[in-house]
Amino acid sequence: MRLLYRLKKGGERHSVATFGSNKQLLTHVRWATLENFDEYCGKFVQCSDLASCAAWEH
Repeated sequence: MRLLYRLKKGGERHSVATFGSNKQLLTHVRWATLENFDEYCGKFVQCSDLASCAAWEH
């Protein structure tokens, strides 16, 4: 099981989703990403669990 965490500015980390594999997690992140700023930072689709976050990690 893989956990996806959302990071808000200021460093708050929240678990937002679980996936059966790393491939599923990365596919979801690619779908939700509108613009990449860095490997783990970007602008995300508003209807996704990554909306309004500064970065993500797993």
